[in-house]
Amino acid sequence: MSPIRMKVFFIIAALVFTNLLLAAIIRNQSGQSKKLQQQQRVSAKANKLVSELSVNSFDESKFEELQDLRSQVAPPERKIFFSNLAQAYSSKNTKLYSIRLTEFNKSEAAFNEYATSRVTYFTKTTSILWLLVVIITASGLIYLDAFLRTNIFKPLKEIQHQMVDFLNDKYSYEIKVAPDNEMGSIQTTFHAVAQKVLANVEELKSLDKAKSEFLNIASHELRTPMTSIKGSLGLLTSGAVGEVPKSAMELLAIAEEETDRLIRLINDILDLAKIEARRLPLKKEWVDIQDLVSQTVKGLKGISSQAGIKIKVYPLPAGKILADADRIQQTLTNLLSNSIKFSPKDSEVEVRVEAQSDRLLFEVRDHGRGIAPENQEKIFQKFRQSTDSENPLVKGTGLGLAISKALVEQHGGTIGLTSTPGEGSRFYFTLKDFELTEQLDVTTTSEAAEEPARAS
Repeated sequence: MSPIRMKVFFIIAALVFTNLLLAAIIRNQSGQSKKLQQQQRVSAKANKLVSELSVNSFDESKFEELQDLRSQVAPPERKIFFSNLAQAYSSKNTKLYSIRLTEFNKSEAAFNEYATSRVTYFTKTTSILWLLVVIITASGLIYLDAFLRTNIFKPLKEIQHQMVDFLNDKYSYEIKVAPDNEMGSIQTTFHAVAQKVLANVEELKSLDKAKSEFLNIASHELRTPMTSIKGSLGLLTSGAVGEVPKSAMELLAIAEEETDRLIRLINDILDLAKIEARRLPLKKEWVDIQDLVSQTVKGLKGISSQAGIKIKVYPLPAGKILADADRIQQTLTNLLSNSIKFSPKDSEVEVRVEAQSDRLLFEVRDHGRGIAPENQEKIFQKFRQSTDSENPLVKGTGLGLAISKALVEQHGGTIGLTSTPGEGSRFYFTLKDFELTEQLDVTTTSEAAEEPARAS
């Protein structure tokens, strides 16, 4: 048995044993007191009966009653006086009866005096013993409380404070020599875990520093060559260096398109890495909701027209949101581009913004082929992209939705989707900080996106 448990067991066992012993003594004395009081009641009955006896007129019933009382008397020495008195009463000898009566009275008087003193003694002793039980119990509980406080609660509180300091990045605290008990084992284990975590923290800091250095290098070493390549391709296609054959122009167009795609991929990878490293600061400001949606729809007008898709904007709430306008527009653009990409020709992509009690809901709905249930949870993961599109007009990197999710969550919002295969998909995200002024009563499409809120 471990030290603390053994000591607690010993304290409780000693307390219980002492109380049981005292309880047994109290019970024994209480029993003796009751017996003496019963004998005193018998003595009182006998004295009353004897006072009614007369030698000159023998009463058989009183004689039998005297014999019955004799059988109840204790100790045995008293029975002798009862027997002598009964014999003298039955002999009708006045002189003998008088002698036996005197002896009987003396005996009962002595017994009553003795019984009264013993009952008084037992009563006082019992009171003292009960008081002793209370004192011992209280003392034992106080000692047990002090023992538990010193050996369990105080060390636990110290460990709790160390844990709180640890959670608050305060790693410097005094490590005392752990006692050889359960609490010492807990302290030793916690200190070992803390040291291991600190080692991991230092390693993570080194990795984070290396990641930051990589981002800085990658931003320059990847973007700069791609910008040069794109510029060179632009000069070639523009004829700045001479006329280019038609067959070569087609190859240059492909190269320029793939260069743009590669630049988007590099930008997406670097943006996502910065978000995950928490090194992408948000420039939050109050942004007009209508302007934000209008600018996003205008930016996608060319893509939607080429795909034969109409972007239908439902009545927008008039007001502002506290957000990074560029990043929220990037998120909305990703959702709209995704819906346009997987929508059939001559269909609509719907945009709704709805003010709820404690959040602003942005919703993009299409009428494409939908997303299978098993893929819906994976769609926001990195490099996850649907492959069953009948209209692969917009080539993607598989990072758009992952970036959108990270940006929305960095704003303190949520993002998600609902989709039924064959009926289309609904993407949505929410933002918490917004202010409304009124609800507009207008529906626009991408063909009139220049003024989506011109009629209020």
